[in-house]
Amino acid sequence: MKLCTLVTVVFVTSISCLLEAQVGAPKIGFVRYADGTARAVYGLANNFITGEQIFASTDAVAFSASGGLVASHGNIHLIGPTGAVFGEYGSSETHPLLNIDGNLTTAIAYLPREQVLLRWDGKSLSPVQLSTAGLSGTVTSVDVLNTHEAELLVATSDGNISELAVSLDTGETTSVKLLPGIKGPAVLYHSWVLFQDKDGLEIEAANGTRRTVTLSHDAASQNDLVIERMAADWLHVISQTTKQSWALHLNSRVAEWAELPGLPSSSSHKRGGE
Repeated sequence: MKLCTLVTVVFVTSISCLLEAQVGAPKIGFVRYADGTARAVYGLANNFITGEQIFASTDAVAFSASGGLVASHGNIHLIGPTGAVFGEYGSSETHPLLNIDGNLTTAIAYLPREQVLLRWDGKSLSPVQLSTAGLSGTVTSVDVLNTHEAELLVATSDGNISELAVSLDTGETTSVKLLPGIKGPAVLYHSWVLFQDKDGLEIEAANGTRRTVTLSHDAASQNDLVIERMAADWLHVISQTTKQSWALHLNSRVAEWAELPGLPSSSSHKRGGE
């Protein structure tokens, strides 16, 4: 059996077993811990439970209620809600950007080494080569605007952020908008932009209003946070310095922030993806 096929089989089996498990607390979503393991999170804000790992080694993850994207050892997997793998893409990329807002058509990945977008066309993860025009900086976030366009946030060397619309048909930049007062790296999330400054994690709405989440001193340094989608209305926020991990529940009605528990003491027990 080929290695890629073997990894896929183990991956699907691990997720399927987890999704079929009977856990009393409601499932929130899936997160990637600092050790690279991907795990389910159950419970309610301030009373979370970390479940068994579904994958032992990941580089990035993004999940919604309809499925998720998982990057592991350079391979990008698109999975459905039951753990079935719908698409795969082989790459040497170790730091991809992943996002999925809703159904699988909103799944998108950015591969910085290749300057390629991966989007689900209903049959496969299809690569779109980006034009270098307009990409004069570091891409920090990506999402799907509509059937034909993606949206990127790009940080310049001085930390300023621009919002780019990019054609998913040609890879050309169709519009550029500077976001004043926002410093990189920044992350798109529905109609909000999230970024870190000296005060903490800033959440700016489309009308310009902001909410600040205060962080501990050790986690307050610039560019310390990694933010990944863990569910439809939830973000996983990780401090690279302290290895602390938080869940941010954010939509038009609620904004909740709570620390996630650390890895279970049995974290050395590995399942899929070893």
